[in-house]
Amino acid sequence: MLTRRGGGDRRQVHRNLLQHLVGEFQSDRRLFLATGYPFDVLPPGSSVWAYAAIAWHLLLGPFFAFHRTMFVWGGCMMFRRKDLAEGAGDGGLVRAWRDGGYSDDLIAASYCTGRGLPIACPSTAILLQPLRGDWSFARFWNYLHRQLFVLDTYASPHNRRTNHTGLAVFVAVPLLLGFGVLPALANILRFRLLAVSAAGRGLETPAREAEGGGRSAQSARRTD
Repeated sequence: MLTRRGGGDRRQVHRNLLQHLVGEFQSDRRLFLATGYPFDVLPPGSSVWAYAAIAWHLLLGPFFAFHRTMFVWGGCMMFRRKDLAEGAGDGGLVRAWRDGGYSDDLIAASYCTGRGLPIACPSTAILLQPLRGDWSFARFWNYLHRQLFVLDTYASPHNRRTNHTGLAVFVAVPLLLGFGVLPALANILRFRLLAVSAAGRGLETPAREAEGGGRSAQSARRTD
């Protein structure tokens, strides 16, 4: 494994990564961009906020599940040099990077989807991304704020629509999951409190009562 360090990031790259990305261009003359995807790795004993950061990253997982995708990860992008130089008659991707927006990968993804340019994400283009385990709530909140802020930057009307759609999805999914998880946790807590209260009064919990009722019915059937 090769390790890339830079900008505070550490990513482990396998030796055949470039060969696999180049192979995508050789097999498809229309291909405009080849990308990879990260796989986060945490050390033992990491904080809950470090796992929360990984959970946020998992929202992007479905976009990389297909060989042809509409999403791009900025940590791994490959182009043909002539495609960047020629563009599409409107100044090209380089101009979009220079004149508008903020995120290079979101601009690249929008540029491709808006023009029907194919993006390849081979399953072998995976980069292990070790993360620090000492994330605090303040660090996670700052990271989440920056991720959402970027989705409100754009280089074109199409880029704006796609980014705002992504913003709506990334906000809605955690909320929907939260609305589903919180009632379940509330019911679990309620049951545990009832169990503790019943144990303190010498009573059986609902589960034990049901189990006892089942045994009584079986004894009655045997007696009959």
